[in-house]
Amino acid sequence: MTPPGMKLAILSILLAVSPAVATAEPAPLQVTAKVLEMPKKLRYCGVIAFRAVVRYQVISVDKGAYTGKEIFVVELCPETLKAGQTRKLRLRLPTKNDSFADEFKATPGPRWINTHVES
Repeated sequence: MTPPGMKLAILSILLAVSPAVATAEPAPLQVTAKVLEMPKKLRYCGVIAFRAVVRYQVISVDKGAYTGKEIFVVELCPETLKAGQTRKLRLRLPTKNDSFADEFKATPGPRWINTHVES
């Protein structure tokens, strides 16, 4: 017989490591957007997981609320993108653990992390 406290501890551990629980929360914002400008100093893609901010024009807000005409999105290996390319993006706000290069830091506004890589 397992003590009640032990059952709770086991359940807590299972929930903490379960991928279904970790990814169940949907992205707070989904948009369709066109690439306007990429960073000029692109480096290290393929060597390390390099992330940098890309400037997009918002075409439509598909889920969530956003009123801006442009949006700044952190992308993994942005050199794979092309100016004028239209993409569907699932976005979340960065946490203190997210690191990325931001050549647009002089432009105020939130930076969003793209959580979906299109195939």
